[in-house]
Amino acid sequence: MWEDIWNWVLSQFANFTAWVNSLWDSLTDWVSSQLSNFTAWVNSLWDNLTDWVSSQWSNFTAWVNSLISGVRSTINSIWADVVNWVGSAVSGIRATIDSIWSDVVTWVGSAVAGVQGTIDGIWTSITDWVNARISSLSDWWNGSLADLTSWWSTQLAEIDETFGWIGDFRDEVASFFSDPLEFLWSRFAEWFLGPEE
Repeated sequence: MWEDIWNWVLSQFANFTAWVNSLWDSLTDWVSSQLSNFTAWVNSLWDNLTDWVSSQWSNFTAWVNSLISGVRSTINSIWADVVNWVGSAVSGIRATIDSIWSDVVTWVGSAVAGVQGTIDGIWTSITDWVNARISSLSDWWNGSLADLTSWWSTQLAEIDETFGWIGDFRDEVASFFSDPLEFLWSRFAEWFLGPEE
């Protein structure tokens, strides 16, 4: 009897573990199936998304190319119209300018012939007036320069009487400008070699 009970318990335990194993297998099969379905769904979604983006990109690039072609065609058409209009305008302006120039040349030729004597008289009068003004200005300048020179000489003489160095300075400047190299050499020798004995 104990043995029957023991066998029965073992049989029930074996049935229970078989049921747990079956349940575990069913659960793992279900999870694996769901995971496969999810992966397939994600792959399908990714494929659909990349196909859609590729299609939209193709549509966009086609639209941009069409837009560029349309703009280029419009610009070329406008440019051709402008070139034609400018050509026509230039031809019309050139004809008008040629006509006006011909009239001006004819009028100027006759006006120059009639006015040349008057211009010569006016030019002579202007030249005489300018020469008189230049002579007057030259007299004023020379007089002012003489007054300035006299004043400056007086001022220098007064400074020289007071301080006594203007004459030496003037002589040094005159010595420098008469022979600059000799002046600089003598100063160099005096500064670095001492005064001459």
